[in-house]
Amino acid sequence: MDFTLNADRAKESCRAPSAITESGAYIGQFHDAYYYTTRSGAGFMVFNFFANDGRSARLNMCITKRDGSDSFARGIVDAVMTVLRKRSISSTLGVIKYSNGNSQDVERFHDLEGKKIGVILQRVNDPSDEKYPFHMELLTPFDADTRFPPQMSTTKFFRSWVPSS
Repeated sequence: MDFTLNADRAKESCRAPSAITESGAYIGQFHDAYYYTTRSGAGFMVFNFFANDGRSARLNMCITKRDGSDSFARGIVDAVMTVLRKRSISSTLGVIKYSNGNSQDVERFHDLEGKKIGVILQRVNDPSDEKYPFHMELLTPFDADTRFPPQMSTTKFFRSWVPSS
């Protein structure tokens, strides 16, 4: 058996998802959406976002303080629910396995996974961290089809599915 090198095919096979490294608006979906609690008692929501262009970002935000009260980022979860038209979401217990072999018990939110969503991400530089000199933060989601932000949920168009206060 003989093989002849096809450089184009070789390039295609090596295309691992690359990281989102620039601030901006992206369309894609959450591959994973889960919540975990730290040893100190703070609660974090993680969204593993995959953009339509193949790039990805791990969006990690504290939504519950150690004392159990909501942090500012809890509103971002509500905004995600708004643009995905979810009145409520329920978790299921799961395990996340990391590439280093470690695993972690988490609460998965399957209702937020695999749905088309737009996100505005901001790059935050941290020159003191040599291993991870930056991270991406989720500023706000938006409806991927209409481009409406969650604030538009108060318009007549959205009142049919957004719960009233």
